[in-house]
Amino acid sequence: MNKKRKKKKKTNKKFKSQIDARSSLLKKNMFALRWVNPVLFERISYPVDDSHTRFTGNGMLLYRVHRLWYSLEPDSGVTAEQIAKLPESGTVLLFGLGSGAQLIELLQCRPDLPVIAWERDPWLLRVTLQRADFSSRIRSGQLQFSLGPDLVDEAKRFNSMLLICHPFLGTIYRRELDFFQNYPHDRVVLLREGTLFVDDLMQALQRHRFGVYSLDTDRLSKEELHYTVKKLGAEALASINYQNYSAEFCRSAGIRLLCWEIDPSVGHILRPTTGTGHVFAFSYRKSNVAEFKSSGFRHVEYLPLAANTSTRKPAELTNEERQIYGSPVSFVGASMVQDALQSQHKFFHYYREWCGNQPELLEAGRQKFNLILEEQRHNYSIYRIPELMEEHFHPFLADYAKKMPELNFEMMIAETSASEKRFNYLAKLTSFGVKVWGDEGWHRLTAYGVTYSGRYAKHRGELNKVYSAGAINIDIGRIYQPDIVTMRVFDVLACGGFLIAEYSEALAELFEIGVEIVAYRSVKELYDKVKYYTENPDKAKVIAGEGRLAVLKRHSLTDRFNYIFTRSGLVKTVSGDDVFTHKLQKIDDVICVEI
Repeated sequence: MNKKRKKKKKTNKKFKSQIDARSSLLKKNMFALRWVNPVLFERISYPVDDSHTRFTGNGMLLYRVHRLWYSLEPDSGVTAEQIAKLPESGTVLLFGLGSGAQLIELLQCRPDLPVIAWERDPWLLRVTLQRADFSSRIRSGQLQFSLGPDLVDEAKRFNSMLLICHPFLGTIYRRELDFFQNYPHDRVVLLREGTLFVDDLMQALQRHRFGVYSLDTDRLSKEELHYTVKKLGAEALASINYQNYSAEFCRSAGIRLLCWEIDPSVGHILRPTTGTGHVFAFSYRKSNVAEFKSSGFRHVEYLPLAANTSTRKPAELTNEERQIYGSPVSFVGASMVQDALQSQHKFFHYYREWCGNQPELLEAGRQKFNLILEEQRHNYSIYRIPELMEEHFHPFLADYAKKMPELNFEMMIAETSASEKRFNYLAKLTSFGVKVWGDEGWHRLTAYGVTYSGRYAKHRGELNKVYSAGAINIDIGRIYQPDIVTMRVFDVLACGGFLIAEYSEALAELFEIGVEIVAYRSVKELYDKVKYYTENPDKAKVIAGEGRLAVLKRHSLTDRFNYIFTRSGLVKTVSGDDVFTHKLQKIDDVICVEI
C-alpha cells in the first residue's frame, strides 16, 4: 500500500511538472504574439469552453465530435509525400492545428519556409502554443498564427500557398476550407455548426451565390462571434434548430436569424430579452409554433421535414446487396437506450438537488418516476406523460419552472417511454422477420427474434440500399411527438420504398393515406397491415411508386430551403418557393428498458 502511494505521488509530481512547462511555453509565446499581433493576442485570451478536449494519462490530446472522442495525434506529423512537395520558396498554409504536433514537425523539417498556421478553435490554438517555443519565429514573422475568419486577409494568395490539412481536423473544417478557397463572396451567411441538414443548407445557400462560413457558436466567445460577423460582413446566421440566446446575439450583431427546427428540443425556448423582428423561425411541428410565439417570436411558421431528392433515391442493388439489405420488415433508427439512461440521470440530478438529497424523498421520487412509466406502458398510442408528471411531480415542476424555465423534465422521462415503445412495436412483428439498423442498444431485441444488422452510414448510400431493398419499411415515431411526420417517412418514400407509418393529422395533410402511404394507429393495426402487405406485395409496390412521386413533387429539401429564404427576405422570390403546400390499445408482454 505504501509503495502504491509513493508511485501515485511521483506520478502527480510528474504531471504537475508537465503543467508548469506548458504554462511557461504559453506565456512565452503569448508575450511574443502580443507584440506582433495584439488583436489576436486579445482574442485568444477570451474565456472559452474546453470541455470538448481532454488529455489522456500519457499526454495524448482527445477531441470530442458530438458524443464520440477522437485522438488529434494519429500519425499527426507531416507525411513524407508532403515534405517532398515543399517548395524551395513560398508559404506553407497549415490548415488545422490540433495538438500542434504537425506544426512542430513541419518547422523541424523545413525551418527556412514561412508558415501560416490556421485554426478555428481558440482553445486548440492555445494548446498548440503550450507545446513548443515558437516565440522567435513569431517575432520574425516566419510563423504567423491565424484564427477563424482571419484567412480572408490572405485571400489573394490563398490558392498559391502549399496547403497541408490536419489529418483529422481537415475533414471537420471542410466548410471553412471551401469558403476560403472561393473567397471573395458578394454576400456572406454564417452557418451554425451541426449535423443533420447542415450540409444541405450550405449547398442551398451556395446555389443562391452566398459565401457560407461555418460558425461554432458553442465553442467561441461572444466577442469572437461578433468579430467574425464584422470581419466577414455577414448579413445573416442560418441555423438548423434554434439555440437559446441566438436571437440576442444576432440582434446585437445587426444580422437576421433564420432557423428551421427539425429535432425535438431537450429544453424549453426562453423568451429573448430583445425584440425578435430579425428572427425567422420555422418548425417541423405545429405545436412548437405556439411555443415560439408565446415566447415572443414574431415570425414563426410551420414547415415540415423533407428529403434531399438528389441523394435520397432508389438504389440499384446487386443480388449480394439484396441479401445484405433486404428484409421482409425493416426499421432504421435509434434504440434510444443511451438517451433514456442520460435523461434519467439528468432528471434525478435535479430531483436530488430539489429534495436536498434526502434518501426517503429520493426513493419516493424514483417510485413516482417508475409509476409514470408503468402507466404509459398500458397504451403507447396515447401519450400521457405530461398529465402524469403534473399529477406526481407538481411541486418539483413548479419550483423549477421559476428557477430554471429552460429545463424540460417531460422529455427526461419521455425518452425512456420512447425507447420502450420502439422495442415493443418491433417485438410484435418478429414472426414476419424483422431487421433493425441502428445503435448497439438494439442487441437486447435479438432475444425476441429480431435481427440486429449493425450500424449504418446514416447520410450515405447505405441508407438508400436499406430503404430500397426492404419489402416493408416501418416508421415508429417518438412517443412524445405523435403529431409530426418524421424524416424517415420522406427518406423512405424518396428511395422508392414502401412504408407503413404511424398515423397523425400532419401525415394525412402531407400525403394521401392508402394511395401514397399506409398508416397505422395502434400496434395491432400495424401487425395487421404488415400481414396484409406481406401477402400483397404488388399493391405495396404501387403505393411506393405514388409515394416517391409525392416527395419529388411536394417535399424536397430544395423547396423547403427556398421557402425559408424567400419568407425571411434573404432572397427574392425563386421558382418553386411556393411548392410547400399542405391541407392546412393495451399491449401484452411489455418489454421494459432497464435503466
